[in-house]
Amino acid sequence: MMVWLNPTNYEMDFVLFASTVFFELSYSKSCLALTPGEGCFHVDIVYNGVKLALNGCQGSAVDGTGCSYPDFVAYMLSIWYTGPDQNNLDKACSQTYSASDDTNPDSLFDKFIFA
Repeated sequence: MMVWLNPTNYEMDFVLFASTVFFELSYSKSCLALTPGEGCFHVDIVYNGVKLALNGCQGSAVDGTGCSYPDFVAYMLSIWYTGPDQNNLDKACSQTYSASDDTNPDSLFDKFIFA
């Protein structure tokens, strides 16, 4: 998951065993009282205790991490899997690996190892 999230404020060569990733949804009561909507919600992503910043998310005014809910949804849609069976991730994840996948320019290996 950390490879896909690709945080801008945290570098890693590998994901540590027994790592944790939390998605925390919070909201502003005053915003909901005045102008209810998705913009009143904020998503923080915490990896092993470190709040993450994502490309395309404005982040909080305090530390620049997290996303408004609309920015979070837009970011997730931009990195979401778009290959075969994209609407059924259980089926997509159980596809049989083929060596021909290595020549696919959209393969995860090419995208994330050589990016």
